[in-house]
Amino acid sequence: MSKTIVPIHEYDFVRDEIVDEEAAKREKDSFEPVLNSDIVRPSDDGNILVDMNHINESNFKDYRPIYDLFDFDDSRDVLGLLTYYARQRDEYADDALIEIIGESDYIETKSLSDLSIDDHKSVINIECRVQDVKKPAVNKYTNKWKCQNEHVTHNKTERWRSESDKPVRCQHMIMQPNGDDKQCPMSPYKKIPNAGYSGMVQQLILGELEIDDRNSKSIVGEVDNHLIGKVERRDKVNIWARVLIADGDANKVGYYLHIVGIEPYEQEIELDENTVEKVKEMAELSESIVDDLANSVAPHLYNRIGHDTARQSLLCSIVRGNKNKIGDRNTINVLLYGLPGAGKTDYLEAVEELSVISQFVDGNEVSKPGLTASAIKDEVIKGDESWMLTPGAIPQAHKGVLCFDELDEPDWGTKSALATPMQSLKVKVDKAAEGEMEADVCFVASANPEDNSYDELAPIHSLHLPRQVQDRFDLIVRVDDTVEGDREDEEEAIREIHRRRREGAECEFDTREMKEYLAYARTLEPEMSEAAEEAIIDRIVDLRIAANELDVDGIRITGREDGKLTRLSEAMAKLRLGDVVTVTDVKRAWNLMRESWQGITADSFNLVDDEDLVVAISTSKPSQLKLYRQTTDVLSMALNSDATIHKDIIYGSVDSPKTAIDVVLDNYVDKGHIRIDGDDVEVIDLPTGSDQV
Repeated sequence: MSKTIVPIHEYDFVRDEIVDEEAAKREKDSFEPVLNSDIVRPSDDGNILVDMNHINESNFKDYRPIYDLFDFDDSRDVLGLLTYYARQRDEYADDALIEIIGESDYIETKSLSDLSIDDHKSVINIECRVQDVKKPAVNKYTNKWKCQNEHVTHNKTERWRSESDKPVRCQHMIMQPNGDDKQCPMSPYKKIPNAGYSGMVQQLILGELEIDDRNSKSIVGEVDNHLIGKVERRDKVNIWARVLIADGDANKVGYYLHIVGIEPYEQEIELDENTVEKVKEMAELSESIVDDLANSVAPHLYNRIGHDTARQSLLCSIVRGNKNKIGDRNTINVLLYGLPGAGKTDYLEAVEELSVISQFVDGNEVSKPGLTASAIKDEVIKGDESWMLTPGAIPQAHKGVLCFDELDEPDWGTKSALATPMQSLKVKVDKAAEGEMEADVCFVASANPEDNSYDELAPIHSLHLPRQVQDRFDLIVRVDDTVEGDREDEEEAIREIHRRRREGAECEFDTREMKEYLAYARTLEPEMSEAAEEAIIDRIVDLRIAANELDVDGIRITGREDGKLTRLSEAMAKLRLGDVVTVTDVKRAWNLMRESWQGITADSFNLVDDEDLVVAISTSKPSQLKLYRQTTDVLSMALNSDATIHKDIIYGSVDSPKTAIDVVLDNYVDKGHIRIDGDDVEVIDLPTGSDQV
C-alpha cells in the first residue's frame, strides 16, 4: 500500500511513502491516541491545534509523537506525519496546518540567550519580544523531484539562494517489516514538471524579553501563512519553534527559528470586567475626575507656574484623541520647558510609569540611530537581505509614549530626526538596511532654555530646537519654580514641600489605579456632539479671521490648530469616560491651548481677545518676533528721554500694520507699562528683558 504525504510549508518529509501495510498500521496507530486526546483538536478554520496545556509529567511519554517533538533529533517528521493523519479526518481541513498553543510546566521554557547547538532541529518553547515585523513575502518551493524508485521529495528554495539544487541521491527511508529503516539506494532524481508550489512567510525579529532592544540578542523567526499577522511589534510572546541553522552548517552560529506556534502575552494591565467596573466607579465617585487624575500625576511636586497645565496636558497625551477616517494623527505631543529644577523630569518619569507602553530617553546620551533605527549585519540572512534594522527608542515606543528628557541637549541632526515620526508616525531609514518602521507614538519631552535664561519678550525663542520639531508639539507648556506672592505665601509653599518629603504626597489615586484608568480611557472613542463641533469651528474661525484682519506677513492660523483642539477635546472626554465630546470638553481643551500660548509669549502680554491670541501664537515664529522687539525698542527711547511719544512715530518705526501694533500697546496699557492719552504714549516702565533688545 502506497500513501503520499502532502508537505506543509516548512516540512519536506523524508518519509514520503509507506510501502508496507503492517508498517503503515504501526505508524498510524502511534498517532491515533494523540489525535483522539485533548492535546490535539481542530481550530475554527480547520487547522490542527496542539494544546500544550494538556501535557504533564504523567502523560508526556504516553503520547509518543508529542514526546518525539522534544526528544527527537529532527522533529519535522513528527510535525509532518501528525499533519498527514489529521488531514485524513473530517474535522480538519484538507490543507490543515499545525499550530502549537499554550504552555506546559513539564516542557522547559527558554530565553533567546539560552539557545545552543543542542537545540538544533528540536521544538523548543521560548519567551521573547517582537522587535520588528517584516512584510509577508513569497517563500518559494521548487519542483518536486523523483528517484528511479518513484520516491518523491520536495526541495524548498532556501531564502539565501536563488534556486534549489537537484538532490544528489535519494534520502528516502523505506520502512522494513521488522521495523527497521533502510535508505533507498536509487539516484539520480528527475524533476517532475509543473509540480512546484509556493507559500507566504513573514519574518519576525525577536529579542530577549526584559532587555532593551539595543542590548538584546536578536534572532530571526519565520511564520507561515496561518500565523502571519498574529502578533505586532512590541508584543511579548510565547513561541514554539524549531531551531534551524540558516546555511545547514551546524558548526556555524547562525540560528533562525521556524515558528509553529506564537501567542502574545496578556497586557500588564488586563482590562477585564472587574477592572472596568472599578475604573467606572472611580469616575462616578469623583466630583471632578479630570482634576483628581491630574493631581495624582507626580503629586509630590508643588503647584507653581504651569504645573496644573502640565499635568492635564500629559494625561491627554497618554489617552490621545480618537482615530479618524482621513489618516490624521491622533497623537498628542507635549513639550515641557522651563529652568532646571522645576520638576520636568519628574513629570516625564510619571508618564513613563503610567503608560502601558513607554520608552524613556536621556538627551545627554541618545544618538540619531538610537532614536530611529540602526542597520546591523545579520549572519543569518544572506545576499541582498544581509542587513536588518534594529529599532531605536521611537519605534520601540510604538502604540505608546516616548518620554524625551533634555530635548535641548542632543546635536541638531538628532533633534531633527523627530520631525517625521511626530507627524507621519513612521521611522524611515535610508541606509544599508533601507525601510521604515511603524511609530504610532505620542512624544512627551522636556527642555531647558539656552544658557538657562529666558528672553522675556519671547521665552519660546530661548529653546534651541529645530522649527519643524517645535511646530509638531500640540502643547508647549512653560513649567517654572518661580516665587509667587509675598514672603508668607512662599514660606507656606516651602513648608508644604517639606511636609510631603516627610509624610508623602496626598492624592486621590495610586499608580496602579491611575494606570488601569488611563489604559481603559484610551480604548474609548467618544462621539463628537454637534454642539462641541460647532464650538471648535467657532474658535478656529474667530482666530483665522483675527489673523486675517491683522494683515501681518507670516501671521496665520492653519489647520494644525483645528486638529489640536479636536484631539484635545476628545482626550478630555476620554478622561471623564464620556461617550460624547461636549462643549465643556472643548472649553477645557481650549483653556489648555490658551495657557500654552501664554507660556510661549512675553510675561507682559495678556491674552484677552482673539487678536492677542493670534499675536501670541505668532511670536513663536522668528518672522513675527520683530513686532515685539521693534515696538519695545521705540518705547525704550521715550523711557530713556523721559518724554512722551506720538503713536505716529511708533507706527512709522515698526515694520507691522497699525492693528498689530495696537494689540501690543493695549497689552502694555493693561499691564501698567504705558499710558495713552489720545495719540500720545507715556512710558512708565518696560517688560523685564527689554534692555537686552
